[in-house]
Amino acid sequence: MLKHQAQKGFTLIELLVAIAIFTLLSSFMVAKFAGNEDARLLKEQADLVLTGIDQARNLSLAGSGPSNIYSQQFVFAISNCQSNCFYEISGKDPDQQVVKKNLEKVNITIKDETSNKLAIVFAVPRGRMTLLGDNPSEAKIEISNDSAAFCIQVNSVSGKVEEIKGNCL
Repeated sequence: MLKHQAQKGFTLIELLVAIAIFTLLSSFMVAKFAGNEDARLLKEQADLVLTGIDQARNLSLAGSGPSNIYSQQFVFAISNCQSNCFYEISGKDPDQQVVKKNLEKVNITIKDETSNKLAIVFAVPRGRMTLLGDNPSEAKIEISNDSAAFCIQVNSVSGKVEEIKGNCL
């Protein structure tokens, strides 16, 4: 009498079911990551603005910029815009431009300002911050796209600069 040996391995049906489940789960993950791309790019642009403000402060603490630009103050300037946005860091004189950074695919709104431009001035040698705008003690820069927003709050009294996820209130 012949004995049946137990088969080892998986059947074709079991393999196809496993592949179908794996494909379904993978498609959910790809969709999730694609949706986060806009938010990630927006966060990157908000971080660029925050870095620019810090760079202007650091230049004022050092007392000079690249190419031996010596100035009594360094100015971070940004304007309202819907596309082709940028910020500039310059010395006291406008022709002493240190940095001009383009911001991609974002809208910039200066909150609580009647003018379209905000200038943050850092005085040499201690980096004391002054805001040139309607409110000399506080300013808010909203960086947004179609799906999300970040708010950068600048307080000249405390010298605090912080980034907050969401719209400026």
